Amino acid sequence: MARWSCPHYLIERARLMKDFAEHSVDAGLWLSQALQVLSLRMKHEVAITRALRGDDRNEGFLGLFVSDSEAEALLDALSGRIEVEGTFATAEQIAHAWAQLQSTRNTSLWGDYGAALGLSTFELDILVLAAAPAIDPRFGRVYGYLNDDMSRRALTPALCQRLSLFSDVDSLTVRRALHPKAPLRRFGLIDFNAKKPFIESTITLSEDFLDDLIDPESTSFRGLVIPPLPVTESTAPFPSVITDHPNDPALTLLSTAAHDRRALAVLRGADYTDYAPLIADIRRALVTGCYVCLDGFSEAKHPLCNAVEALIGPSLTMIQGRLSPWKQDTSTQIHCDLSKSDAIKALQEAFGAHDPDLRNTNSFRVFDIAFALRDAPSAPTAMARLNTDCVQAMAGLATPVTSSFEMKDLIVRQTTKSALNQMITWRQQAGCILDDWKLGSTFGKTRSGTALFKGPPGTGKTMAAGIIGKTLGLPLFRVNLAGIVSKYLGETQKNLDQVFCAAEEADVILFFDEADAIFGQRSEVSDARDRYANLETSFLLQRMEAFSGLSILATNLHQNMDDAFLRRIDWVIDFPAPGPTERLALWERLKNGAAPVDASVDFAQLAETFDLTGGEIRNCALAAAHRAAQTGSKITTQLLYTAVAAELRKQGKPVRKSVFGDHYAALKGAW
Repeated sequence: MARWSCPHYLIERARLMKDFAEHSVDAGLWLSQALQVLSLRMKHEVAITRALRGDDRNEGFLGLFVSDSEAEALLDALSGRIEVEGTFATAEQIAHAWAQLQSTRNTSLWGDYGAALGLSTFELDILVLAAAPAIDPRFGRVYGYLNDDMSRRALTPALCQRLSLFSDVDSLTVRRALHPKAPLRRFGLIDFNAKKPFIESTITLSEDFLDDLIDPESTSFRGLVIPPLPVTESTAPFPSVITDHPNDPALTLLSTAAHDRRALAVLRGADYTDYAPLIADIRRALVTGCYVCLDGFSEAKHPLCNAVEALIGPSLTMIQGRLSPWKQDTSTQIHCDLSKSDAIKALQEAFGAHDPDLRNTNSFRVFDIAFALRDAPSAPTAMARLNTDCVQAMAGLATPVTSSFEMKDLIVRQTTKSALNQMITWRQQAGCILDDWKLGSTFGKTRSGTALFKGPPGTGKTMAAGIIGKTLGLPLFRVNLAGIVSKYLGETQKNLDQVFCAAEEADVILFFDEADAIFGQRSEVSDARDRYANLETSFLLQRMEAFSGLSILATNLHQNMDDAFLRRIDWVIDFPAPGPTERLALWERLKNGAAPVDASVDFAQLAETFDLTGGEIRNCALAAAHRAAQTGSKITTQLLYTAVAAELRKQGKPVRKSVFGDHYAALKGAW
């Protein structure tokens, strides 16, 4: 958890909190002076109460009530034994002293809170009245005396009106100040224990607020404060509610805050489960002059979803999600020319982390990048943190695929490898071309992309996808089609949409193996089932096109894929079965390790004789290695031929003597 005084997170005192040295009056010192004046005001009120009640009462219930003389004695100690009488002249003198004290309140942190939260003078007075029993329990005993009920030693609406120094404060003004939507309760400054009648309700000061006033530097802050970025593209007012579609709302908020030269405090829903810490952080951010953004609270599953509705205001916005309970007519979509690449660049400069790859991130949200930069010492570490977070977000929807291979390890035809390198280069240069050169807005193109890898099984499609992910530094997720495709109508679209929604929250590559199963051709409608099958395909086409990340589809039967889908493909890369040259290179990979390979093995003969794919050659090589380890021998030609025969039998292919030659006789009973 970041501290207000932590310089590494840019949440140090100079940037978040106003420099308290500028305040001519310390907030704690001012409160001490205010309580002394309050004690004089209460002595005046006790004198009036005593006169109305008559002589001192001695009902004999020791400890259950405070006598007139005891109340006066308590207040004598609190007020420094200044003489006060219940007369009009005394009231004027106290009012004058209070007015002088109020003139200095605006030069303390009290004034900052009043201006930031929109508190009236009377509402600030209520805070002082509520603070008194929290600071000194003797005030609570006198409150019980004035309430004529020692079980109510807290401030009440009636006491707010009685102890106020303003003649125009009536019961209606008190009710308005204590309304749930008024600042005192909306920002959690007070706890209001509502009772019937209203006048008997109790008012207590928030302990978090009192701590912030007395020692603001010791308070903690869960959010992230982003200083004004050097961008001024937007002149629109700060929105109350902003949707997260179609553009990242952070761009609008950052540009608006930059134009107004105000920092932006971002509070994430994942960091809060209780209301009190959230409202305390909102107060701390607003009092520093920050705009405040609530991110991740609009999902229906968040426990504070409904509670934050009352907080929305001129300087506090909420990002509305797709599943938001907020009304659509209250949302705002503002055009913003600030590009994501420029925003990330500015954030890197603000946090002192420079990495070109970070600017090429596509689906990571800007606020997620900002939090990662705050918590990580360098941009590469930030990328690793983002990738870890997205793995958690995709859990249960897709399976992460890791790869230790590089492009030099992929044995395919040169045309295939060139196409893969072109795809990687395009992705790496997308930030420059589409954002810096503004060609994205010119041609209506984003950094999203879809590639189709087509070819027979075992030709390196999955391996190539893993290499692309590793080269780009992006996590690769294989979509579990068994959990996506459903026999129930509409379930396939729902499941796939869930995958895309999760992927859009992170910068990942989605890998659909055997994609023809869900991206197949549309057929003529002969029954309801055909109609819904076509709707599934149409939905998938639209969802793929709207997806902002990188998608790779692999298929063995590309002829079964819908033509309309193929038109939306950015790269179609062919993975043909390997020829003799590629097969020789695949077989010779056995020599790359420390396996004991017999010198008589003729890899060229194996490559010429058997028309196998890369996956099949891998299976044969590993099978021969296992048999060699079992028998304690080297990997011989016979073991390799035996492994090839077993692979052919597994696939239902014939094992002919004319092909295996002299090795055929030794195959019987081998496996």
